[in-house]
Parts: sequence; structure tokens; C-alpha cells
Amino acid sequence: MEINERTPLIFTGRITSPPQRYQDTVERRFFRVAIRSTLIGVALFILFHQLPRPVVDTQTCYSSLGTSRAYASAEALNNNIDNFCQDAANNVLFITIGRTRSKTYYPNTPEEYTMTVGLSNHAFGFDQHKCTDAMSSIISGCDVSVNGSNPMNWKQGGKRVQGKYTYQIDIFRQNRPWPPPAKPRQGCEGWYKFILQHYDIYGAGWANYDWGQKSLMSAINPCCGLGSLTGWGFEYFDQPDENGWWWSLDPAISDPSLFTGSEDRGITSCDSSHDLWS
Repeated sequence: MEINERTPLIFTGRITSPPQRYQDTVERRFFRVAIRSTLIGVALFILFHQLPRPVVDTQTCYSSLGTSRAYASAEALNNNIDNFCQDAANNVLFITIGRTRSKTYYPNTPEEYTMTVGLSNHAFGFDQHKCTDAMSSIISGCDVSVNGSNPMNWKQGGKRVQGKYTYQIDIFRQNRPWPPPAKPRQGCEGWYKFILQHYDIYGAGWANYDWGQKSLMSAINPCCGLGSLTGWGFEYFDQPDENGWWWSLDPAISDPSLFTGSEDRGITSCDSSHDLWS
């Protein structure tokens, strides 16, 4: 082999580092930081929600706000606590639109009102007993106080917030007499001619929600004799009339012994010996 002194004895070449298995690009660094931040956030969220926190429990009475003149008797409101809370418990799975459940009682009467329960988006389940306690608290705690007196125990409703649940009682009619009456009123007149009898009975402050069925009919029947009451024309006024009456009753009574008076006058007043107003 011919030796050429110009032939290099050592081969020179460019040496490069071996390629990395994973290239540490900007995008990879960004995703690593994002994943770490997300994991830290999730851990803090779980830790925060596991810590015991005080449950919000506040009650607001409409009487303290001075924005409403609607009121109802404690009896009318207490009558339906169990019915409402049972209904809400039975339908809790269907409380989706607005997360509320409402029910109106005694429509078209002076004591028409609505009970409502609202659930936050984080509320699950429903405790009927807590509902009963909250509604009872609103009724017992939200009196109508006029000059520090409330002899007929009128209520104005309100709202109670207990954690993720809101309970509310709203009374409908704003056109009732103000201040509320301190005692019930009643009156009656009787018109008759020969064998025809016509009686008008009026009231205010009582028989406000039952169309007189419970508070008045049960007194008239034994007073006049069994079977003497043959008709019941009871009417609530949209607002008190010029005499301050809230309702009127035109009963059909076959026995005129409930009333006293002479045939010549043609008009009588109620016989106070009959215990209609108890």
C-alpha cells in the first residue's frame, strides 16, 4: 500500500450528545405546573370542606321591617305546619326548579298565606322535623306588636335561614285594618214576614279562614236544633266594608227561635242568651 503523507492518520468529526428521550419543552413545563397546582387546589378544597364550620341560623320577622300590613291568626298558621313539612319531605326529589317548594293555604280568605322551603344547590336530603321546628319558630316569634300589645295573637310571618335551607311564611292580604283589632266583633239582623225568615250575620277578627264551618256552624246547629240549618251563604269581603265587617253569613234556618223581636218591627237583633260567639 502506498503511503501518502497527506492522508490524515486520525479521523476528525463532530461529536454530538445523544438525543434526550423526552424533550423538556415549554408546553411540558406548563402542563406540569398546571397539574401540580390543580392537585394542591383539590387537596385544599377537600381539607377546607372537612373542617367544621358554624351553621348559619338567622330569623327575620316582617313585623320588624315595617314593610307589611298583612297578618293572620296563630291558629290558622299552626294548622298546616305538619301538612306542609310532610309534603316537602315527600317531594324533596322534585324540588328542582328554583330549588323551592311552596304551598298556599286558605285561598280567597282574609288569612290566605304561603309556606315555602328553599334548598341551596349544595343541600341534599330534607329533615321534616327541622322544617317543623323552623316554621313553628317563625310563627311563635313573629308577632304583630302595636304599642306593645297583641291580645289576639296576630302574626305577620317571616323567614328563617338554617344553613343550606330557608323557611318562609308569607301572608297575602295587605288591605286589612291597621292596627289589627284587639278583640273580635260580631253583629246580626233578622228580617221576617209571616213564615219567611232572613238573617244576616256579620263578623270581624274571627272565622277568618274556615268560611265559618268550624267557628260558627258548630254553634248554630245545636243552638237552633238539629236539622234546622238548611243553607250556608258565607262570604268573605275583598276588604272590610263601610262598617268594618270582614265577612257576612246568610244562613237558611227553619227555626226562628235563634232570634227575638216583634213581627211589627220586621228587624231583630241576636239574642245574647245564645252562645254563638264563644
